[in-house]
Amino acid sequence: QQGDLLQVLLGSNANCWGRQQPVHVPATPGSISLLNGLFSAEALGQLARQQDKADSDHGPLLFGIDVLATHATEIVSSPMVTAKEIKAMRKTEGWHIQVLEPQRIHDGAWQLVAGVEAAMGCLVGATAHVLLPGCPPSAPLMAKGDMLVCQTQGSTTWSVDQVASEFTLAEGDVLFVPRGCTCVWTAAATEGAKAGPASCLMLTTNAEATWGHLAQRVLQACTYSTSGEVGSPWPAQLLHSLPAGFLTHAGLLADLTNPKGSAAHGHLAASTLAGGLRALAASLETNSQLVAPAMDAMAAHFIRNRLPPHPAQLLEEGPEPALEDSLVCRGEGLFMLVPISGPEDPDAPDGYIVLTNPMRNLRQNHMKGDISEGEESDEQSDDEDDEHGCGGQGVCGHAHHNHTGVEAAGAEGEDVATGHGNGHGNGHGHGHGHADEKEDGDDSDDSDDSDDSDEPEVELPGEVLPAGYAPALAKVLAAGPSGPGVPVRELIRLVPHSERGEDEAMWLANVLWSLGFASTRLAPGSAKAYVAEDLKATKAGKAGKGSDAGARSVKKGRK
Repeated sequence: QQGDLLQVLLGSNANCWGRQQPVHVPATPGSISLLNGLFSAEALGQLARQQDKADSDHGPLLFGIDVLATHATEIVSSPMVTAKEIKAMRKTEGWHIQVLEPQRIHDGAWQLVAGVEAAMGCLVGATAHVLLPGCPPSAPLMAKGDMLVCQTQGSTTWSVDQVASEFTLAEGDVLFVPRGCTCVWTAAATEGAKAGPASCLMLTTNAEATWGHLAQRVLQACTYSTSGEVGSPWPAQLLHSLPAGFLTHAGLLADLTNPKGSAAHGHLAASTLAGGLRALAASLETNSQLVAPAMDAMAAHFIRNRLPPHPAQLLEEGPEPALEDSLVCRGEGLFMLVPISGPEDPDAPDGYIVLTNPMRNLRQNHMKGDISEGEESDEQSDDEDDEHGCGGQGVCGHAHHNHTGVEAAGAEGEDVATGHGNGHGNGHGHGHGHADEKEDGDDSDDSDDSDDSDEPEVELPGEVLPAGYAPALAKVLAAGPSGPGVPVRELIRLVPHSERGEDEAMWLANVLWSLGFASTRLAPGSAKAYVAEDLKATKAGKAGKGSDAGARSVKKGRK
């Protein structure tokens, strides 16, 4: 579980975020099992060999873009990171090799970073460092966010500017470095043995998740609201126009030609803004709803840009659910419900929500800036769907009927843009589809509509549903993988259209299952449960035979 991951890494210091002093967390059996060899000099060579293959998803690694390599006297001989180049570096002492954002290409780093993102609820950047013997101390590095240094091979010594003593990290150790601290590190001296390489993973958290960033989002949300109308979040002081010629007193020319006038205008601006912001602060204290759009915007940014979950972090979907079965969420910290505006619809009197999630995000795009899923090519989207057990037809291989009102919204370029829909056989449909997709040919009408507002359109990856389903969705998404699950029959009282509640509950259960969001817990004693148990026993037997054969093969090879 994601909460357990921070416990493994930090132990009793799992709540160290926000501290102003570094914290050294010694290795535990759990952190040693997790971190040892997760990234190493050998893993770097293996990664280079994998990227040499012509069918690599990422393509060749490039020095200066994917990998940085520094040496006091040597230079790299090829622009591409090849196994031959890495092998030559390992024969020469003194190299410091950095892999930038290794989670894009390295499976172990992907799983670790995705887990920390889910546990922290913020984007996490990563850098893998390999220090070969004889490597000089690093250049000073300032932590742009709260940083976790995870020692994965050998040992390194760290000095942090706020602490007089040094920290020596062994394999499995973790060092917490607060935001703003400057640190220098080097491979620790090895006594009584030949010096070997040292490797660590640096994880940067909360770089754009501060109270200051939230304040910035609040101001943006106020700006994009209809200023001047009743209910505008801006206080009256901030709605007044700037004086005539005010901006002509700004800039270097004004400072040089009329320094007193420029200074006076600067004081006027500062005083007026301070008064307006104090009034806005007073409004926030009495109306916390002013913060909600800003929090939604930050959450949307996180969802759009975070890593997709590693397959090992997801439960198996299980068989198609029946009314007597139960549902559990396939992963923790993956889903959010975000209200959106949409067309008026009698079947959706409460509006619409997006069940937003990162399941189709591309790991290759992680930490490349604010990338909307809508910018992917169709081929990339299909590949990601296949990876998560989804097909290319309809939504994840299931063709459904669009809700008429939502389909029209997508065609007109409204906020609810849906490429797919869902409905079931009794004749009523539901507005359900990817919030970031548009039907072919929709772009021609968007330009006229976009001129009416300066507010940027936020595209959320996920499925659009009537807001009436929110209570049932929340119930299922809160059912953690380790719990008993939510009986499908229990959803009957939570879904809209109570006159057909059983059909509604089954429709929603199948949507969540078919999209890969929920896993089925079979009802005890059902025929499917017996079949599942038999399959599980059969797989366990085959796995046992396979492991025995593998052990014999290893022993034979050693002999």
